[in-house]
Amino acid sequence: MNTAFDLVIRDGSAEDMAAEIMGLHAECLEENFGKITLLREKGKMNDLLMHASQCRSARCRYPNCRKVKGLFRHGMYCRTRASGGCVLCKKMWYLIQFHARACNKSDCKLPRCSDVKEHLKRLQQ
Repeated sequence: MNTAFDLVIRDGSAEDMAAEIMGLHAECLEENFGKITLLREKGKMNDLLMHASQCRSARCRYPNCRKVKGLFRHGMYCRTRASGGCVLCKKMWYLIQFHARACNKSDCKLPRCSDVKEHLKRLQQ
């Protein structure tokens, strides 16, 4: 059991974690928000994203920090990108969007949070 997400992560890889996240995304598309609401209420997902986005330790012991840093790193160097069909990039954008929907900080330090909030605001108009 993965204590940071309260999800079962089979092999601990970034791909496996991303698969679990996409499972949550699929549930949300079906308007089943139970797990995602629980995670949001616990704040664990946002805590992990914020920690990983600012952590510079190669040996960090924060649960799943290295995995999320790996997703951030992948997003910086991927040439396919989410728009080109990269599954890992799509998953990273989903995590950022998950964070941005709950974030109320005007100076948020999570990469691309402000951009996503602006985009969501334009969609609502």
